[in-house]
Amino acid sequence: LSRYMRWRCVPDHLFLNIRQHLTLIWEANEDLDDYELQVKEQLSPVLRVQLSYHIYGRILRQLPFLQWMDCHSCLMELANKIESTFLNTGDFVFRLGMPNDEAIVLIKGSVYCSRTEKMTAPALELEGSPLVARSSSQAHDPSIKQQMTGSKGPQKLYQKASRSLQNHDFLTARAVKTIQNVWRQRRKKEVPKFTSRVMTAPSYFGEACLMTPYAEWTAPPPLHLFTAQCETICEYVCIPRSLVKEVVDRFSPWLLYRFEIFLKSLHEQKIAISKADSSEEVESTPFLSDDTNMLTPLLSKP
Repeated sequence: LSRYMRWRCVPDHLFLNIRQHLTLIWEANEDLDDYELQVKEQLSPVLRVQLSYHIYGRILRQLPFLQWMDCHSCLMELANKIESTFLNTGDFVFRLGMPNDEAIVLIKGSVYCSRTEKMTAPALELEGSPLVARSSSQAHDPSIKQQMTGSKGPQKLYQKASRSLQNHDFLTARAVKTIQNVWRQRRKKEVPKFTSRVMTAPSYFGEACLMTPYAEWTAPPPLHLFTAQCETICEYVCIPRSLVKEVVDRFSPWLLYRFEIFLKSLHEQKIAISKADSSEEVESTPFLSDDTNMLTPLLSKP
């Protein structure tokens, strides 16, 4: 690893981050995750399913949104199709607006969830830094070095175009903030929802893609309403909706019938909660209509 980093001219801070990430994974698994794949390839189908269920069955049984799939055979089939994934600090599990086509179960680590992800981020390198210094292949391909150092004219044009783009991003961000501030001020009577939250293992998110009618599972999935970014090194299990659909199709019609009953009950509970909330709003004292900062009732109940 050290020889490779020196060959690629990796800076010290990046080298330390990479080494720390790989060391934690190696110490946690001792390369047994790769060996696990080799073992599964050599096992018979029955033994492979039993081993997968031993690894992931406990996790699947504890998920509230899979309580309709409480059959031992169904969970074994699903466990044989999923696998765990590692992400480092700063990696995105998913981002705002991305298709939500899988449920994610966080096994280890913590994830920062936010509805207000910044659209732009500062560049890793300062503008105007020579590209030759960043090139890791300059010692192996002199022709590339000559091309980069011999194009000073176009490089200035690129820098000016980059500044113009940065100015455009700044003006766009300022306009967006202005619109958001005006929009927030008009939402006087609504209770503010969360803007950020830290989720620690064990936890799950993205299950909304499964809580839709089965006939809609082949349609484009809904979009994520927030961004999830790793605060620490995380291990999580992905449960794609397509894999759940394969299990439902295999054990239909009775498993599909159980899912429809579960989904219908869930929908009825949401309607009941919505009606209860609306009745409480009618009975509550009216709010001030011209106060942008005051969220307390005009008169307090005795």
